[in-house]
Amino acid sequence: MITKLFCYDSVAKRYSNSLIRSFSSGILQSKQKFSTNTLSSPQQATAENWSEQDYILQADKTLEDLYDCLAEQGYEKVPNFDVELSQGVLTFKLDENRTYVLNTQRPNRQLWLSSPFSGPWRFSWNFTQREWKSTRTGIQLRTLLNEELKGLVGIHIPPEEVS
Repeated sequence: MITKLFCYDSVAKRYSNSLIRSFSSGILQSKQKFSTNTLSSPQQATAENWSEQDYILQADKTLEDLYDCLAEQGYEKVPNFDVELSQGVLTFKLDENRTYVLNTQRPNRQLWLSSPFSGPWRFSWNFTQREWKSTRTGIQLRTLLNEELKGLVGIHIPPEEVS
C-alpha cells in the first residue's frame, strides 16, 4: 500500500529517492569502512588481529576460486565429475569412489580437507606468504591439490593469487 502511494505521489517519489540515495550512500560508506579492516592490506592482517569476518572473506574467496578452477577443468577432463559449493563446503567428485571435501572451520579459523588419497588435512592462513598452509607439514593447500589432481586427472590448480 505504501509503495503504491510512493509510485503516484511525486513528492513521495522525491522523498523515497532521497532515502534510497541516503541508504545506498550509507552502505557504500560502511563497505569502504569495512574494507579498510579486511585483508586488503597484507600489513594490516596478523594472526593477532584477524577477525572472524576477515577469516570468512579469505576462506570464501579461496573456496570460490577453487570452485571456479575445478568447474572449468573438471567437467572437460573427468567423466562423471561433479563439483558443488554450498555454505562453506566445497565438494568435488572424481568418480563414485573418490570425493574431496574442503570446508571452513570457523572456531579455529582453518580450512579442513578430506582427500580420498592423502586423508585428512588442516590448513591455517599464513599471513607472511598469504596462503593456506598445512598445520602438519607446511605444504600449501593449492600445491597439495595440484599434486594430487594433476597426476590423477589432469586438473591444474594454480598458486594462491596474492592481492
